[in-house]
Amino acid sequence: MKKVYEFVIKKEEYRDFLKATFSGSSRTLGFFLLIMFITISLLGAFSGNPLMIPVAFIAFICIMVYNFRKNFVSGMKNFVKSGLSERKITYVFEDKGFKIITENTSNDLKYKKLFKVKETDLSILLYVNKESAFILPKRLIEENDMAELKSKIGI
Repeated sequence: MKKVYEFVIKKEEYRDFLKATFSGSSRTLGFFLLIMFITISLLGAFSGNPLMIPVAFIAFICIMVYNFRKNFVSGMKNFVKSGLSERKITYVFEDKGFKIITENTSNDLKYKKLFKVKETDLSILLYVNKESAFILPKRLIEENDMAELKSKIGI
C-alpha cells in the first residue's frame, strides 16, 4: 500500500487538533481548581471570613481564562504566524511507516514509533509526543482507503 496525500492544513483542522490535545488537561485543571475553590469556600465559611469565597472564585476564573488563552488563542496565533496555514504538506503512507515532506524538511516515521493516534471529527492525529502531532485531514481520505489506513496506524 502506498498512498500519497498533499494538502494545506485548514484553520478548523488546526483548531480541532488544539481541542483534542488540550481539552483533557483543561478539564483536569478545571476539576482541580473547582475542588480548591470549594475547599477554600468551606474554609472561609467555617472560619468566619466570607471574603475568601469571592477571592477564590475570581482566582478560579482567572486561571481558567489564562489556560484557555494560552492553549487555544495563542495556538491559533502561532498557527498563522508560523506559516503552517499556507505550507503544503505531503504524507506518503507505506507498509511499515510514513514520510512527511514539506518544502524544507522530510521525516520518515515508523508506525510503531508513534506516541499515540487519535481520531477526531475532522482529522487523524499522529502524535510523536504528548503535545505534538501530525495532522492528517479526513477530507483527503477516500472511504475505501480509511479502513486500511486505520489498521496500519493502529486506530
